[in-house]
Amino acid sequence: MAIEELGTGGLVLDLRHLSFIDSAGLHVLIAAHKRAIAGGWRFQIVSGPGRVWRALKLSGLTNELPFVSRVPGED
Repeated sequence: MAIEELGTGGLVLDLRHLSFIDSAGLHVLIAAHKRAIAGGWRFQIVSGPGRVWRALKLSGLTNELPFVSRVPGED
């Protein structure tokens, strides 16, 4: 089922338990961001640990994608 069919206002992708991301994974994040813009829904990312953050930083995506420090509503 597509997110558009769920009728939700957005999606938060939590990468905190991810230990590795490659260029294919980075492309998925970019595609999701573009889809959210086109569909009018919110897309946010909770960044992953060291290696993941470095890959995001080196790719320049930390300046292009919407990152949040935690999952909204999480205590």
